[in-house]
Amino acid sequence: MDADCLITYRFQDDGATSKTAIARINPLVSKIKPLNSGKVFSPLKHYSQSGDRMDEIIMEVAAMLHPELFKGFDYRFFKELPL
Repeated sequence: MDADCLITYRFQDDGATSKTAIARINPLVSKIKPLNSGKVFSPLKHYSQSGDRMDEIIMEVAAMLHPELFKGFDYRFFKELPL
């Protein structure tokens, strides 16, 4: 897999607290690029109740996939996970 970014559906309460934790949850993904040298994002708790803010969520996804176009973007619905 050559992607630079992984957006997980798991919340931090479900164990997605870091890249290492995600690899522990599912060892099959431990070798993919985002877990080793890219970025991994997890939704924040209020994400699931934000359907009326879909435009903002799509903007965030765009910022995750194209960070060069959104320098200094402030994420409100997702959090980038540490190693």
